[in-house]
Amino acid sequence: MTKQRPDYDPNAYNPEFSRAFLAPKYWGTWLMLLAALPICLLVPARAKYRFAQWVARKLVKKKKGTILNAWLQP
Repeated sequence: MTKQRPDYDPNAYNPEFSRAFLAPKYWGTWLMLLAALPICLLVPARAKYRFAQWVARKLVKKKKGTILNAWLQP
């Protein structure tokens, strides 16, 4: 006897992996994912936090670009 879950929606978006994601068009994404995985797992949290602070400071000081436009748009 199988009961249907009350939070299950058969019409909801259900993403599935497609072989089309292995096309050369997406190789850059896969390479970045493979490069980021060891960094996420092996680099200490303090170093990742300091790197994130450095990137945030660079973005805040940026004089033009999408980050500035995002803050100016209501």
